[in-house]
Amino acid sequence: MEQEQYKFAEGDIVYEVTSPHLLMLITSQKGIIYYCQQIDGMKKKPSAYMERDLKAFHKAEDSKN
Repeated sequence: MEQEQYKFAEGDIVYEVTSPHLLMLITSQKGIIYYCQQIDGMKKKPSAYMERDLKAFHKAEDSKN
């Protein structure tokens, strides 16, 4: 049986496409649903997001020449 490939893994840092200023940590995953905790700690309860609503966070130094 072939293992499914998902876009993100637990521990990845992501942001919601409509709120790119709020960074979140993926705490768990069930299929294409990701449970994320805001990194700033303002919100205690994890929020659920569909895979299509999240983008990976890339640091500026990753794009050096």
